[in-house]
Amino acid sequence: MKTNYILLFTISIIFFLSCNPEVNNNVCPPNTDPFGTDPYGAIRSHSDCKEMSGKINSQVLNSDECIYYQYFAEYKILYISHINAAFNCEPGKISSKISFKDNNIFIEEHQEKSDARCNCLYDISYELRNIRSDIYFLSISGPIIDGVTHPSLGVYIDLTQKAEDTYCTTRGFYPWSE
Repeated sequence: MKTNYILLFTISIIFFLSCNPEVNNNVCPPNTDPFGTDPYGAIRSHSDCKEMSGKINSQVLNSDECIYYQYFAEYKILYISHINAAFNCEPGKISSKISFKDNNIFIEEHQEKSDARCNCLYDISYELRNIRSDIYFLSISGPIIDGVTHPSLGVYIDLTQKAEDTYCTTRGFYPWSE
């Protein structure tokens, strides 16, 4: 009986720490209940400005903007990498607003400063929780890809069929170039 209480206490602390901004980058958005069932997510990390020379990694050209995802059904966790996200070269803090509506996931990326006269590509990693196995429309927009002048990156992902996949689109303007 005492062992069960210790185990329950330990699990509670782990969940609390996973949403504590003082402990790590897995910050729960305001008013998020880490014990609830509503989906939520946050930025886990992002790269520094990438250099514009040849391939950025072995799979993605620097003329492409991509979404890579990996889903863990048993934990209802979806990891998303936004590869070659465009911001200015001195963005300050990179942040995002993640919203869920029905089977739609919207990620709006923001930069703290917008006065630099150069742009760069970055990789941004997200962790989304309480994501059930289903088909979703995922849309990512940012300061350069605003969904108006330049279309946002949007794709249907079928988590019932594929636990991992990559989707890319070629961008034919600065800062994406070959």
